[in-house]
Amino acid sequence: MKFLASSMKKKQLEELLTVKINKMMNQFTMRRDIGIISPLEVDIPQNSKLIGTTIAESDIWHNTGATIISVRRDGNNHLSPGPDWILQEWDTIIFVGKKNSYPRVIDFVK
Repeated sequence: MKFLASSMKKKQLEELLTVKINKMMNQFTMRRDIGIISPLEVDIPQNSKLIGTTIAESDIWHNTGATIISVRRDGNNHLSPGPDWILQEWDTIIFVGKKNSYPRVIDFVK
């Protein structure tokens, strides 16, 4: 019985967290639209050298100047994924950076 209650509470917390993350992503979109922040997106294509590497191993920031703020996988946004996040084919990297970061990220994920 205790396990069932714990499992139900975990599911409720996961649902609440998903709602909060989606709200935050919507706020990013609103801020992007009014020019406060400009997150950009790029998909990790098939056969990318990044597939199977962690964010830390990929060294994206040092190579592109971009900071990953979220990864979208299977329609779910994972805000602030952390250095141990393993990148997969067709993940969408959501990032911010200087103007020249976007083309550098596009080239880097190939």
